[in-house]
Amino acid sequence: EVFLSLIGLASKWSKLRKQAAHKSRRVEIHHVAELEMPPAAAADIDNPTSTADDETSKSLEHVHDTRLRRDAVRSLFFVVLAILLAVHVLGAGAIVAYIVHASPAARRTLRDKALNVWTFAVFTTVSTFSSCGYMPTNENMIVFKQDTGLQLLLVPQALVGNTLFPPLLAACVRTAAAATRRVELRETVKQGGELTGYYHLLPARRCAMLAATVVGFLAVQVAMLCGMEWGGALRGMSPWEKVSNAVFLAVNSRHTGE
Repeated sequence: EVFLSLIGLASKWSKLRKQAAHKSRRVEIHHVAELEMPPAAAADIDNPTSTADDETSKSLEHVHDTRLRRDAVRSLFFVVLAILLAVHVLGAGAIVAYIVHASPAARRTLRDKALNVWTFAVFTTVSTFSSCGYMPTNENMIVFKQDTGLQLLLVPQALVGNTLFPPLLAACVRTAAAATRRVELRETVKQGGELTGYYHLLPARRCAMLAATVVGFLAVQVAMLCGMEWGGALRGMSPWEKVSNAVFLAVNSRHTGE
């Protein structure tokens, strides 16, 4: 969904560029026509200078609004692209680092299945972030039920690629606006989705409410899983492994299905 929305932003940016260029040409042609208007024609118009100034002012204001929206969509496109790249690069890198340096059992599992570490990391990151539930092991995450570190690395990727993407996007836009002080980013922070038409960009209050709702539902689901399966499906694990598996199951049952 994030990738498709990025394509939508690129398409909207292209359309706004064409609109801004077309309106700018119309204003220039209108201004030249006014300058070349013969005195006799100008005399037939009541207060021609005021009328021409009003029309030119409205046209310039409309062009400015179109350009501001175009610049806002362009900046938002690069913010979303940066998030997409950062999550995949950092996510895959973190998985590789964990398997290579901290999990001999995971290395052994991948070796037995003839899977390259980077292949597994990239496919798992893309699958988790996009909520498609595909794992190259063909056994999902059941073979890593005792690798709590790997499970906890995948949890934020699943959440960021789904319900927590709007809060992350809003935080990144605010950070970019504060760091660059660009006008279009400041206006995007003020107007949000109204300026860009990007439905993932929510107001700060709604982002906070969304994050609180996600955390609340996950907490309830983790508590129910621990209460129902502590001595059942989670038997034979340490308390920490049971809680970690419950968190991973709660997130995946709602989003990725791994």
